[in-house]
Amino acid sequence: MKIKSLLLAVGILLSASAVSHAQTADEVIGKYLETIGGTDAWTSFNSMRVTGKAIQMGVNYPFTVISMRPNLTKVVADVMGKEFIEAYDGESAWGLNPFAGGTAPQKSTEEESKEAAMQHFESDFINYRDKGYTVDLEGKEEIEGTECYKLKLVKEEGREEYHFIDAENYVPIMMRSFLQTGQMKGQAVETYFSDYQEVEGTGVLIAYTMEQRFNGQVAMQMVTEKVEFNPEDLTKEAFAFPEK
Repeated sequence: MKIKSLLLAVGILLSASAVSHAQTADEVIGKYLETIGGTDAWTSFNSMRVTGKAIQMGVNYPFTVISMRPNLTKVVADVMGKEFIEAYDGESAWGLNPFAGGTAPQKSTEEESKEAAMQHFESDFINYRDKGYTVDLEGKEEIEGTECYKLKLVKEEGREEYHFIDAENYVPIMMRSFLQTGQMKGQAVETYFSDYQEVEGTGVLIAYTMEQRFNGQVAMQMVTEKVEFNPEDLTKEAFAFPEK
């Protein structure tokens, strides 16, 4: 009886050790990056174009997102027949918002430009130490019925994000971030990811549906229709602020 109890105790100890090893932050990150195609594949891309449809406040509209290393981005949407733009050209953020009375592109504030400059072309977890980030594994948490690893990512100036990685399939289920600018500064934003698909000819996996929620309420949903890596017609000029 004592021998059986001892063997049981050893078995529990070994099992606990195995679980502990599997739950290190770097183990989870490694499996996540492997699942989405691997670091080598992602670092071979220099630019990307994503097109799709979005719904916000009951309005459906098409969008195009282009991005380029290291942090150039541009979002263009046709909302009710009017062009909406948010962009970062490598030095300044700028945009066009016809619903705020804008008739011409305008430079954004210094704070908004600083925030835009912190965005990276690739996943923040790729070579995260080289970016000056830290990651901690804060156990597990269930997100809408899916058991997830909870990773705390600390970025520039102590900014925190929480990433919830499916404990079985190692893909992101949800990210919780905090607004850094604007009237709702400090408010939590939860972004949910689903409908993972492999981009044809690349071996990489991307969530084709993204949903943003504030206080549990859906604010916007984006459904990707097409993803292009390294499109030949995309140049840095596409991100530049239009000169008069």
